[in-house]
Amino acid sequence: MKCPHPSKTKKFMFKTIASLLVFLQFFLPPKARSQENDYLHITGNIRKDFEAKILHTYGLKCIGSGGSLMYNVKKLSMEFQHKGILNKNELRKLLIELTDLFLEEINNNEEIRPYLENYPFTPKNIDITIYIRDSQNQRVFYPNLCVASSLYGKLLFHTNDEANPIAPFYTTEEETYEEALEKLKQYNDESSF
Repeated sequence: MKCPHPSKTKKFMFKTIASLLVFLQFFLPPKARSQENDYLHITGNIRKDFEAKILHTYGLKCIGSGGSLMYNVKKLSMEFQHKGILNKNELRKLLIELTDLFLEEINNNEEIRPYLENYPFTPKNIDITIYIRDSQNQRVFYPNLCVASSLYGKLLFHTNDEANPIAPFYTTEEETYEEALEKLKQYNDESSF
């Protein structure tokens, strides 16, 4: 008996394996195929609900969302645009409020819990970014803040240089979420007098 040519054997093996993989894809139990779609659908609904609340409550327009969603939900992010200059204390307050509201939305959703990398989600799992435009919807430059973020447990405040607007940020200030909470408390205490 004559053996087939080695290249024909490899092609046959490749076709067999490819066919088997296609077969398995279609005949796996629906639960196995849909688990990824389940948590992506649930996170999409959470973000959509959160976006609607923020638009209604704060007038912020959502301009993007994302996260780290490979195999489970590790991190979630939302990006908003604010029309009008805000100072650092106003942005700090807004970022903390949005982060807390987003965490509440996520942690109160029982459907997403099995898919969360850690429960409860904390500020270290969240990225909320606010892009600031002036009242005419134009870019803002130093000394005004142009971008502020609650980024995975830290608050960041950025400015751009008008002379070089495409360069990296002109200034960046950073504080931990805990420092931001303390500064906000101090600011609120001082404002109440």
